[in-house]
This record gives sequence, C-alpha cells and structure tokens, in this order.
Amino acid sequence: MRLGAARTIAYAADSAVTSTDINADTSAVTNTDTNTDTSADTSADNKAGTGANPGAGTGTRTGTDPRAADAVLFARLTDALPYNRALHEVESNLHLLAPLGVAMPAQPIYPHYTLRDPWLAEGRAWVEHQGLTPGRFVVIGLNARRVKRKPTAAQILAWSHYFKHTLNLDSVLIWQPGPASDRVYPGDDEIVGPFIGQLPPYLKPYRNPDDVRAAMGVLWHAATSIFPDGGIAHLASVSPGGVLALFAETDVSPHPDNWRPYTPRSAYLEAAKTVAEISDAQVFAKVEWLLAQPAQQTAPVALPELPLPPPSSSS
Repeated sequence: MRLGAARTIAYAADSAVTSTDINADTSAVTNTDTNTDTSADTSADNKAGTGANPGAGTGTRTGTDPRAADAVLFARLTDALPYNRALHEVESNLHLLAPLGVAMPAQPIYPHYTLRDPWLAEGRAWVEHQGLTPGRFVVIGLNARRVKRKPTAAQILAWSHYFKHTLNLDSVLIWQPGPASDRVYPGDDEIVGPFIGQLPPYLKPYRNPDDVRAAMGVLWHAATSIFPDGGIAHLASVSPGGVLALFAETDVSPHPDNWRPYTPRSAYLEAAKTVAEISDAQVFAKVEWLLAQPAQQTAPVALPELPLPPPSSSS
C-alpha cells in the first residue's frame, strides 16, 4: 500500500483533478520531443507529436504548476515516491517498482493484443461486403465522452475526401450509438444523423455495436485510424495500422505526455480547446506518417526479463 501512497495523495490534492477526470494535469512544464512534426503548425494552440518515442512528449502545459504542492506532500510521507509529471503513465507505474529493486527496462515494453479469429473473420466479412479492400481504408472515429475531442462533420468529410482523391484510400466512419444524454456513455447519433444519408460512396458508416471487439475486427483490416483520445483510441493503437489520437483542452483534460497511445505506430494532435481547431493539413501529415511506418505485430511477443533483486535473507 505504501508504494502508491504518494501518487494517490498527490492526485487527490491537485485542484485540477475531479472524479471524472482523475488524470487531468495543469502543470506549466514544457517537454519537447525530437519527433516534433515540423511540417504542421506546432504553435501552443495546435501541438503535434508521434508515438515513435514513448519516453518523451510534445506540447506546452498552461495553468498552475502543481509541483510545489507535490513537494509539500512528499515531505510529509515516510516513503515518498516522487514522480516526473512529464512521464507517460506506463513509465510512471514502472517507476513504482524502484523500491523493490526493479530497474526500468532498457527498451519500452509495448502493449499488444491478439484479436481472436472469429472477430477477425466478422470484421473482414463486413469490410468485403462494403466493397472495401483490407488495408486500403482509414477508420475515422467519433467515440469519446467529451464533444471537444470529436471531429466535426465538416472535418470528417474533408478528411475522407483527401484520403480518397489523394491517397486512393476509402474511409469508414465509426461512432458510439445512442443519444448524447446517455449517462453511461454519450452517444453520437445526433452528430451523425444530419449527414448520414448524404455520405459519399467512399465513406462507409459503421454503427459501433455493444461489443467493441466487432469494431476491432474492422480496425484490424484498416490502413490506419483516427480517434479522439479515449479507450478505443488505445485499442486502435495496437492494431496493425496504428492510430492518430486527437486531444483537446489539455490544461484541464488528460495530456498526451501522460496518456497518448503507447505504441510505435501511433501519433497525436492536440488542440487548445476543441478538435475543430486542428487543421486538415496537420491531420494529413500525421496520417501519411503513419502509413509510412511498418505494420505492427499483433501476435504475442516475448517480453524482456526485468532484473529482480536477490531474495531477502529474512524471507
């Protein structure tokens, strides 16, 4: 229990933290990654980054710096574990093993997911029924709790038009079914409804069913995907094509330094307030970068051995 005490107390005292957004961070720390995208607007309002180097982040944080409060809290703990707020959550959790003598791995331990054959077959059947070719379409998703992270109808139409007429790729639109007022998970029917009957032939609608594995069956056959920051973005990040994750208003919402997809074939874009502020050119540059990366392995991989300390003489 003592291992997690510092993190728990520090988060509880952070004024930016709420029960629905526990990982919000409002520190004023700036972190620059060598993978910063110079082909896109990298101003403070629209930041860009890639997942190629999960050990670093890209972006500028604004607001109150909580590190002073951290120092006060850590000083009151008998076994404080100070942490670096610039680290990804994966690495922050690995650092909690330090008191046990477990060193950080020399190389990142990337997540992987093996989608079972029935879901792969179902996804492929849907893709082929739509007249799509596996590996020749981009999935664009709306799934997110916060509207500010979702692309607009105009963005969806513009992106799919570019993918078709410039990259010769079709598109699939995935959304969360149901009304926006759903308290379990807000739906996207009100966003999609006004233009669902007017989609161009190269943009295929896929109404996400209750079982996310069915949607993953489609994702596994995509060239790549675009999703708002959230659970399905992380699932898409371990697909062969990877993901472009969309972040917004990270002074009060999860920051990509800590919560971006943690895979080699992933990228992110960050808007000051809403994803609507992100330019089409930024999205196109990131998608073309993703398409140029090698496909990710989705079968189980051998994990590196973590060095363990010798057994205690008292045990």
